[in-house]
Amino acid sequence: MPLQPDYAQDFVNIKIINVDTETNVISKNGPADVKVRLEDYFDNVVAMEIENYQVPYASLSQFLNENKIDFQLRNPNIFGGQWKDFTATIADRPVLYNTPELPLADILTALTQAFSNVILKDPDFGGKVDIVPIPDPEEKTRLLCRTLAYPPAAAWPGYGSTECKLLFETGPNNNKSAANVLGFDKIDITMTTINIDGTNFKNAVSPRSALLNKYRFVDLIIDEFPEFEPFHRIYVPTLPSNLTTLPENTSRVRLLTKPPRVLKELTLRIRLPGNKKPTTSQPYYFSFRIFELKSSLVVPEVDRNRIKLN
Repeated sequence: MPLQPDYAQDFVNIKIINVDTETNVISKNGPADVKVRLEDYFDNVVAMEIENYQVPYASLSQFLNENKIDFQLRNPNIFGGQWKDFTATIADRPVLYNTPELPLADILTALTQAFSNVILKDPDFGGKVDIVPIPDPEEKTRLLCRTLAYPPAAAWPGYGSTECKLLFETGPNNNKSAANVLGFDKIDITMTTINIDGTNFKNAVSPRSALLNKYRFVDLIIDEFPEFEPFHRIYVPTLPSNLTTLPENTSRVRLLTKPPRVLKELTLRIRLPGNKKPTTSQPYYFSFRIFELKSSLVVPEVDRNRIKLN
């Protein structure tokens, strides 16, 4: 005695649950491996799908374990005219190139911050020298080392004479060098002189375009549903948007052939291609739609009266 299709909903509960990597956490190994306790428990789950999510761009940063730039500066009127060593650390967050409207995902913004974080704090070179990236039409990494007028609008003895070397090969962090990601070969580079509008700068340009969108997707794996691995794959957009997190992909209902009898917890594992774990400390947020059979085996009288025979 089958039910009419439009009455099927009478025997299925559909509930929305919100899960994040910071709330109701039972165990945690960074934000990429989290077991959370659900606020409700569910019996006879037959299907589940993703309704919405917030995944930070930092999850797919191409600078994962390759975010160091060792470099040296020298000026005849600073630090006794000797070379001074520095290390810039690029934040594990960029994905896109020259997108100032998305500073949390922009390579050039991250490079500017990485160099300024170490040079500005230096008692010798701080406020006198900086290194800045310049947009390139081929999306190569173009770096300018500038000797700043000091004091402002005045020419001090060392103005315009700072030298700069990028130590991609011999630097102390060459095993974590960002050279390949930025489009450089893994060799030391001495910046050369370039004149822009009558002012000399030191200049270095990568031979290749910077590496963008190294990781094209991130997978969500849910241990409670082992028949689907991944449970959902979230793709990276190829065009900039005004978002700071990945835009929503189309989701689909996952019908379960081996549904859990009782669902009280969810164990979430977030993975990059190659089964790599993201290193970002930013949280992830997910909304799921759960389809649950009504636990009662007795059909209420009001429902019995609505059942239609063939």
